[in-house]
Amino acid sequence: MAKHWVRGLLRGGALGWWCAAMAIVPFSLRAAEPAAGSGSSGALDQWRAIKKMAGEIVAMPAGQERLDRCQAFLKEHPDFPDSYNLLETLVIDWLTLPGNDPAQAVQLLERRAASGDGQYGRTNLRLVEQYYLPHHLSTASALRLLATSRKQLEETRRLAAREPDAAMRYQMGPDWTEFRLLIDEGRVMLQSGDASGGLAKLREAEARRDQLGAAVQLRDLQGNLLETLPSYEPLWNGMNLAMAQAYAALGKRDAAKERLAWVRGAGEGFGEIEEPAEKLSEQLGVAPEGVAEMRAEAMAAPDFDLEDLEGKRTRLSDYKDKIVLVMLWATW
Repeated sequence: MAKHWVRGLLRGGALGWWCAAMAIVPFSLRAAEPAAGSGSSGALDQWRAIKKMAGEIVAMPAGQERLDRCQAFLKEHPDFPDSYNLLETLVIDWLTLPGNDPAQAVQLLERRAASGDGQYGRTNLRLVEQYYLPHHLSTASALRLLATSRKQLEETRRLAAREPDAAMRYQMGPDWTEFRLLIDEGRVMLQSGDASGGLAKLREAEARRDQLGAAVQLRDLQGNLLETLPSYEPLWNGMNLAMAQAYAALGKRDAAKERLAWVRGAGEGFGEIEEPAEKLSEQLGVAPEGVAEMRAEAMAAPDFDLEDLEGKRTRLSDYKDKIVLVMLWATW
């Protein structure tokens, strides 16, 4: 029954990795209450009161009071099964309030990573993206978390290979997790000062993206690649900015400028790229640009015919010398 419950939850998208990347994960349903017959009603009431208290602390406004209450709760209830919510709340307040030692935040994050809720290796990726990189925390700790994610990824790949349900395999998403993991590894290596190693990882990530068929590419009638179009996807923006930073660190200014031109939709949520993109633009002497307009060389469209909604056959050549708007769509 547990297997079917988990599968139903995944099909509903409750564990979608992008949602998990942008927000604290809700309290887990796996934190079981004491069985009705396993103890007194007083023990059950006590458990419910503790769980309610934890939820109230997480819902408090950010600040010193919430930080203090989180610390007191975790000290009093070290075995609370949903501690990862409180740990992450504590990390947020610790990093927000001035004067706190970042090393303590790293310890809390490592404890958070070990507290469960692995989500096929994606939780550690979110912790690196949301806390380690923006706050310039220990790269050694970040790489340890990413190494754990890579082990979890391989296990997920083995599970996905044995999973008969296509929807379930999609939710597990090992290929997309690997793409994201490569970007994070490259960014952390770059932040540690290893520009060459970081660039190699980012190039590997870009190749993985293209293997997945995720990029919008223009090809000629013979199938030759003409152009890969920039994307508004925040994840790709972060990858392109990191590659531009790596090229700049290696003294390859022209390559850095070219890659920087690919960054679109700055500030859309991945690593808060707007400020570092502007900083790199100033460093390279590049004026800020708007969204680039992409145009292909004009060429005659191949003729085709189709059936309209009334069952009548129509050919493209019937509209020669007229403006034709072609709308393409698909469902899957």
